[in-house]
Amino acid sequence: MSRVYRTILLLLVISPATSLAWTWTDLWLTKDQQAQQLMQQNKYKEAKKTFLRKDWQAAAAYRSGDYEESAKKLSTIDEEEAHYNRGNALAHMGKYEESIAAYNKALAINPNNQDALHNRKIIEDLLKKEKKEQQDKQNQDKQNQDKQNQDKQNQDKQ
Repeated sequence: MSRVYRTILLLLVISPATSLAWTWTDLWLTKDQQAQQLMQQNKYKEAKKTFLRKDWQAAAAYRSGDYEESAKKLSTIDEEEAHYNRGNALAHMGKYEESIAAYNKALAINPNNQDALHNRKIIEDLLKKEKKEQQDKQNQDKQNQDKQNQDKQNQDKQ
């Protein structure tokens, strides 16, 4: 065996295990496969950085609670699932009208998407409830103001 081969073999044997493990992982697994393993270990932020595909980056961002980044990544993908998942991320951020629009885009591609229909209905009901509560609060505030004005007028008359 030549001196060069012996030197290479010796370097491989005495190299730190962690550097070999990293090398072997990169040799045998794609970045997306490595990121999938990170997802299985609940290491979502690391997975988000490792994934190459935007839809998977968005899924990792969503799982880590970064709904804004998830929605942003999904906004560039014109597919049913991406629109549906973007709707979910927007709903978590409280952007209900945008969420409904995203569900509508998913439903334009597949009108039978039961999950999108269900989630859109939930968000629409939530919006109606919020608007009603806001209207009720405004009415109550107006009644309170009217009562205060009436009380003040009564005091002024006395």
